[in-house]
Amino acid sequence: MVGRDADSDDIPKPLSGLGVGVVALLITIAACSETASAQPPTYGNKIATPAQTKPVDTLKECEQDDVASFSIRACTILLSSDALPQQDRARIHKLRGRSWLTEDDPGQAALDYSQALRFNPNDEEALRGRVRAYDRQERFDLAVGDWTALIQAHPKDDALYRSRGASYIGAKKYAEAMDDYNTSLRLNAKELSAYIGRARIHDALGERDKAMDEFQTAVSIDPNYLPAFWERARMADRWGEKEIAIENYITVLKINGQYAHARKYLERLGVWSPY
Repeated sequence: MVGRDADSDDIPKPLSGLGVGVVALLITIAACSETASAQPPTYGNKIATPAQTKPVDTLKECEQDDVASFSIRACTILLSSDALPQQDRARIHKLRGRSWLTEDDPGQAALDYSQALRFNPNDEEALRGRVRAYDRQERFDLAVGDWTALIQAHPKDDALYRSRGASYIGAKKYAEAMDDYNTSLRLNAKELSAYIGRARIHDALGERDKAMDEFQTAVSIDPNYLPAFWERARMADRWGEKEIAIENYITVLKINGQYAHARKYLERLGVWSPY
């Protein structure tokens, strides 16, 4: 139509000269608009948002873990699409949950991991993410439930029993916690952190001597096991046993002179360690 003469029957006579050019321009713009609106949206590759002048690789940004806020934004863009397949949606919820944990927002993280578990209740990655979120929220009873699900899948994993034991301590269920730490030691007698867990239980119950025995057992196995000295120092500090606290803080610094917390607590007690 644009290439025909101005006096053609297809063009009204009043629109001659400049008018023909205007009509042609409007027709071209309309055709381009229809073509653009007919293009289906894309997910996981190049996605443009109204605030952006250039498309971004949204999936890649969602997957990165260098800047959590960027990941959260990109994952949210992807999740806003109704056309996203279930499997991809579950994975993106897990990615965003990870970033929420990095941003120290365990509540939002727990929600994302729960969404992922709706698609696959046996997703271990989502369970491990959610249980970390629950522990950080101090929702210990819920954390125990997720640890239990993981233990059912891996009954010989001694680390899972220690993790559930810690959640049981948070929930003030000390008998259950002791059972878990004992199970951990039966599965792996060399894991000294189980003795620290048992010492924490005795401390919570006011059983000072039993707690000290647990620390002594740990350091008799490994004389340089720093967590035992650190935990013993902190407990003695709380009990008002200044000399024991000082001795153990100094031992911590002998083992690792960069342990700034020990130096800080020593200074609070009026001691400046040479280590």
